Amino acid sequence: MAALAVIFAGVAGAQAGSCGPAVFGAAPGGGCFKWDLSTLPHTSYTVNDSFPEPYLVASPPCSAVSSAGCSACSGATAAVALQLDPAGGCGAKRCIPLGTPTTSTVTPIESPVGVEIAFTGGADGRTFTYRLVCNRSAVGTAPEAVAEGPTMHYTVTWETAAGCSQPAPASSCRGPPPPPLARPTPAQLNWMNDEIGAIGHFNMGTFEGCGIGDSWMEGPMPTSGISLPPPSTFAPQNVDVESWVKALASFGARRAVLVVSHGCGFNTFPSNTAFPEFDFVYNYSVKSSPWMGGKGDIAKLFVDACRSFGIQPGFYHGAMNNAFLNVRSGKVGTEWIPGQARITQDQYTQVLLANLRQLWTDYGPLTEVWFDGGFPPNTADPIAKLLAELQPQAVAFQGPGDSVIRWAGTEGGHVSEPFWSAAASSLAAGKGDPQGAVFSPAEADTCFQGGAAQSTRGGPSVQGPYGGCWFYNAGMNPKSLEELVSSYHDTVGHNAFWLLDWTPNQTGMLRPDHVARYAELGSWLTTCYGASVATLTNASVTPAAASVTLSVPAGKDVDRVVIKEDQTHGQQIVGFTVGVSGASAPAITGQSIGNRFIGFLPSVVTGPATITVNVTATAGPTTLREVSLFNCSRTPARGGCSFVRNFAYTIVPSITVVSQKVSSVEACCSLCSAHPECAVFVQDGAGLCTVMSANQGGAAATGATSGSPL
Repeated sequence: MAALAVIFAGVAGAQAGSCGPAVFGAAPGGGCFKWDLSTLPHTSYTVNDSFPEPYLVASPPCSAVSSAGCSACSGATAAVALQLDPAGGCGAKRCIPLGTPTTSTVTPIESPVGVEIAFTGGADGRTFTYRLVCNRSAVGTAPEAVAEGPTMHYTVTWETAAGCSQPAPASSCRGPPPPPLARPTPAQLNWMNDEIGAIGHFNMGTFEGCGIGDSWMEGPMPTSGISLPPPSTFAPQNVDVESWVKALASFGARRAVLVVSHGCGFNTFPSNTAFPEFDFVYNYSVKSSPWMGGKGDIAKLFVDACRSFGIQPGFYHGAMNNAFLNVRSGKVGTEWIPGQARITQDQYTQVLLANLRQLWTDYGPLTEVWFDGGFPPNTADPIAKLLAELQPQAVAFQGPGDSVIRWAGTEGGHVSEPFWSAAASSLAAGKGDPQGAVFSPAEADTCFQGGAAQSTRGGPSVQGPYGGCWFYNAGMNPKSLEELVSSYHDTVGHNAFWLLDWTPNQTGMLRPDHVARYAELGSWLTTCYGASVATLTNASVTPAAASVTLSVPAGKDVDRVVIKEDQTHGQQIVGFTVGVSGASAPAITGQSIGNRFIGFLPSVVTGPATITVNVTATAGPTTLREVSLFNCSRTPARGGCSFVRNFAYTIVPSITVVSQKVSSVEACCSLCSAHPECAVFVQDGAGLCTVMSANQGGAAATGATSGSPL
C-alpha cells in the first residue's frame, strides 16, 4: 500500500516570495525560470478599464506607484496600483490601493506565454495582477488595459519583452516555507456540516422588473431602460410563508436565506431607516405597499416559520445594487429617474448600515447574511464591526469579517473537482486553493426552476417579470428529480454547500408541482442516505496509519462511498484513493475531501468484500470524521412518502394507528403505506415509528423525521 506523503500541495508553478528586479517561478512541466523586470521603465502609467475608470499603475511591478501631483492620492498607502474616480481622476476624492508591493505570487502562463505577478493587500481585500505577455519586439510599450474580474480582482495586460523567460538555477524556485493552513471558525464548520439550505426570492422582481439583468447592471448606467415600480406593485393576496418553509423542510434544508432587499431596493421588511439631516426616508418597502395595509412584515413571518420547523434563518440584503437608491456596483449614480432617492456615496453608506442594523437586531439570531457581489468601497470595516456586534454566529456570503463564505463560481448546481475549502478571499469565486490565505468554503446557489413549461399547462411559455429562474417564472418547470439529485452529488458531494432556491408566485404561494418536487427530492435523499451499509467514524490519519478498511457484509450491495474530513485545523488532505478487494487499480482517485466527498464505484460491489480508503497526501495529521458505504443504485419510483427532517408531529394516542421500532425512515414509510388510514408518521431518534390517522401539529425535534404518504 502506498505510503502517506506529508506535503503541502499547491498550484503547479505558483511561487510566493520576494519581488524585485527579477522574479522566479517553476514551470508546470518542470524547470526554474527567471523574468527580468529591470528592462522596464521606472515610471507610473495611467491605464483605463472599459467603464472607463482610470488607474495609476507602477512600473516595473514590485515597485510602488508614484502619486506625485495626484491630489486624490495624497497620503495614500504604498501600492502597485491605485484606482481613481472616473469623473474627476486625480482631482476627485477616490483613491483606492489595489495591492501592496511586498505581497507577490509569481505564476508562469503558457497560453499566451508569459508570467502573472499577483499582489494582495489592497483595500477591502482587493488584489492586482500584472499579466506580462512575452513579446521580444515590444520594447518601450505601455500597459494596455485593466480588467476587473472576478469582483475586487484587477488585472493589467502588458505585451513586453519582460514577459519572456530565461532558465534559472533550481535553487531560485524553492521559495519560503508554505504558510500555515487557513483554519475555520466554529460558525463556518457548523454551516458546512449542515450541507443543504435554501434561498427564496419573493420581492418586487416577483411582480415587475426594474432593469435587473439589463444593460444598467452590466455596463454604463443609462437614464433609459430603468424603471422603478411603485410600492403599490407589491400586492400579493395569499402570502403563506409557513407553507414555503414546510416545503423546504421536506427536502432536508437546514438553513434558509430570504431575499429581503434585491436589486430594485424594495424591502420586504418595514424599513425604519430615516435621516432628517439629509431629508431621507426609506419609503420603498412593505410599509408603503397595499399588502396587509402597510402593516405586514415578510421577514418576521419567515423567521417565525423557520424556527417552528427547526430551520435556521438568514437574510439576503443586497449592498452593491439598489435601483431605488440609484446604486450600481456599489457606487451612487449621478443621473436619476423619477422616484429614485437622491443621496451621496457617504449617505448611502449610512443608509446601508442603518438597514443592516435593523435587520440584524429585530429578528433574533441569524445564521447567514448575504452580500451578493461583495460590498461597496470603504464599507468592509464598518460592516464587519456591525456583524461582530449583532450577529457574531452568522456566516457572511461574499462578506467581510471572520466567518466568510465564497461563491462556488456557478449557479448551475455543478462545481468542479477538486473543490477546496480555502481561497484567496471571500470574493475569490470558484474552486478555491488548498494554500488559500482564508478559510472561505463555497456556497453553490442553485435555481430550482428550469426548462420550458409543458404544453399541458395551457398555452405558450410565459416569462416572469424578472426573467430567468431566480424569481417565479410561469414559463418554467421544476428541474427533474434526476437533475436535482445530480446537483446534490456535485455540490454537497464535492465539498460545497447546496443552496437550492424557492420561488413563490405573485399570490404568495408555491406552485403545487414545486411542492411535490421538493418532497420527491427529500424522499430520494432520505431513502438513499438514511442508512448506510457500513460506517466507520473518527479514524486518525498519520504517516503510520493512512488507510481505513470497511467490510461489505455478505449479500449486501454497495455502489458509493461517503468520506468526511475533520477540518477543525484546516483542510489537510490533498490526495486519496478508494480501492475494492480483488481489484488491481484504485476504483476512485481524488484530491479534495473536505466536509463531504461522495464517490461512485465503477460497478456495484456485492459482499463479502472490503473497501479501503487510502490517504496518499496531506499537509499534516488529521482525522476522517466518517467513512460510510451506501447502495442507491435504483432511483425510487414515484410514490412512497415525503419527509420532513428534524421535525416531529405531535403523537396523540387517540389517533395512533400503530407504533413499532423500525430500521429506517423508509421502513416507517412502508409501515404507513400498509395502513390505508395513515395520514402522517414520525420516527424518533431511537427508531420508534408512530403512524397516525390525523395531523395534530408538531414542533422542531433534532434527530426525528416526520412524513406523509405521497
